[in-house]
Amino acid sequence: MISVVIPCYNSEKYLKECLNSIKEQSNKDVLKLIEVIIVNDGSIDMTEQIAKQYVNEAPELFKYYSIENRGVSRARNYGLSKISTESKWISFIDSDDKVSESYFEESINFFENHPDIKIAVTPIQYFGIDNKEHSLNWRFKKELSVINIEDNPTFLHYNIGGSFVSRRLLESEKMKFSEKLSFWEDALFLNTIILKTQQYGLIAKGMYYYRKEENDSLVNTSWQTSARYDELFTEGYLLLFKKSKVESGYVQRYFQYLISYHLKLFFIEKNKEVVSEFLLTHQTNFDELVNEALKEIENEVLIEPIETKFNDVYWYLYSKKNGSPNKLIMHDSFVEKNNKIIIEHKQHYELYVSVASKEEVTDITITYSFLLGFKRHVKVTDHLNQYGLDKITNFVMLRQTMPKYYLGTIMNIAVKTNEVVFSRRLGIGKYLGGFTFGKN
Repeated sequence: MISVVIPCYNSEKYLKECLNSIKEQSNKDVLKLIEVIIVNDGSIDMTEQIAKQYVNEAPELFKYYSIENRGVSRARNYGLSKISTESKWISFIDSDDKVSESYFEESINFFENHPDIKIAVTPIQYFGIDNKEHSLNWRFKKELSVINIEDNPTFLHYNIGGSFVSRRLLESEKMKFSEKLSFWEDALFLNTIILKTQQYGLIAKGMYYYRKEENDSLVNTSWQTSARYDELFTEGYLLLFKKSKVESGYVQRYFQYLISYHLKLFFIEKNKEVVSEFLLTHQTNFDELVNEALKEIENEVLIEPIETKFNDVYWYLYSKKNGSPNKLIMHDSFVEKNNKIIIEHKQHYELYVSVASKEEVTDITITYSFLLGFKRHVKVTDHLNQYGLDKITNFVMLRQTMPKYYLGTIMNIAVKTNEVVFSRRLGIGKYLGGFTFGKN
């Protein structure tokens, strides 16, 4: 039997769509193997009436419970306490999401073929204002059905939606959702299980549909709550690192990638404004906690991230960890001309370049393209020591004087090794971030 726990809070708008997706499974025989536990977390709308309607229509399928409003973790934990002793597997569906018509049949087939697996997940498809597939769905296209996290540390999983876990494992390990967290509690819960099992399954043919809304999503509004900052680190990131040390004796690469992949969200372009505004107006230990988390993440994880489109963010995190952030420096000098003191401004851009190749750097050239159409070439090959080349990791710090009218200037940096030439264009004055050169 599969027990499905659905926490609800003011879910009248979408609850019917969610419950119908379960009720309308293509294989009706599967419904005989399912129990759906609806937990009303103190809703003040029509959630209770809608849930009871489904219980009345199909009491063998749906069960309903109502509790005082204490948050989603408490609601899920309450649901776990009500599952049948006959249940082998537990799944979680949020009340505004839905599942594919073969969702449960595919999961049953998977566990029949992989009886030793204690946790498995399905792909996720967004719907609503965003109809894209989840960024981690590539895992399901690799012809793997079981992921060993030691062998595949970049095969990350976060979402509670689309997951199935063993009831016996949860009971034997006394695993519950952390009620200290109001955000990321599902990722902590699932990855505590993955830490214990060291593997998880991929149910490639099932599909979990995750609703995306513009304004009232918990994910979007959480940036404006303190729980997204200090508590997320102390009760989430750092706690998971600690659990990994206790369980394995060290922080496994999987969990380093897991945290760094999520940590980047604080620094990407679309979130920087709201994060900065919150940190300026609230007392937090955010900076110290970021540094503490980075201590547990190896440099190689930041240098070679899972996704390349955020290389500038990962490079910033590397720089923060190693004390070498990129920066634009203003220098004022006093020059005497014609008996008058004139202040001259010189601007230097300190740029840290990472070459993601083990080949020794043989040439570095910077080309500035100015708005007026002319170019200037700077060859730094003959001055590698001056620019701090690390022969082991091929990290280069370039210090260059910016032209007088540097805004709008395009800087192209070409880094040549014995194997290949890497290049990257950077708009000066827009975003002064680091980046990584890597093979395409």
